[in-house]
Amino acid sequence: VGSIVLVSMILLTTLLFLMTSAAGISFFQKRIIVKSYFDNASGLKAGAPVDLEGVTIGEVSHVEITTDPARKLTPVEVVMKLSPHFRTSLHKDSIVSLSTTGVLGDTVVDINSQLATGPEIENGDELRTKDVPTIQDVVASSQATVKSVNEIMPKINDIVTSIDNGKGSAGK
Repeated sequence: VGSIVLVSMILLTTLLFLMTSAAGISFFQKRIIVKSYFDNASGLKAGAPVDLEGVTIGEVSHVEITTDPARKLTPVEVVMKLSPHFRTSLHKDSIVSLSTTGVLGDTVVDINSQLATGPEIENGDELRTKDVPTIQDVVASSQATVKSVNEIMPKINDIVTSIDNGKGSAGK
């Protein structure tokens, strides 16, 4: 009975590792390690999926702040583990960006290789990044617009009141 339980636990553990690995990456398969640098992690966490044109091809290994003075503008280092099956689709000039799944979803890494024509990536390569506006950026930029509209509305209200009272050439 003990040996059956032990074998069952080993099989269950092996199946869990195989089923939960990202993008069909085998637990024992060697992965391609690449990194990118961002100015803001935007809530990205280790274990987040890495997508290529919307298809999950790996996961984020870790996210940390680098102390390298040359990285003052982009201090957040994101290390990714990618499946070697997609090596032919990934190029050294591919562009990496952070995006969210939906408006309030988790942050994921998105790699765009549509316009990339360089050589295939190698283990340890650094991929360029592109900043995309987040929902916080949109809200911050819309606040200035709302403030301007709030300043204009009383003036428009005065003009409409004057017209209603018959003042001016438009009111007559």
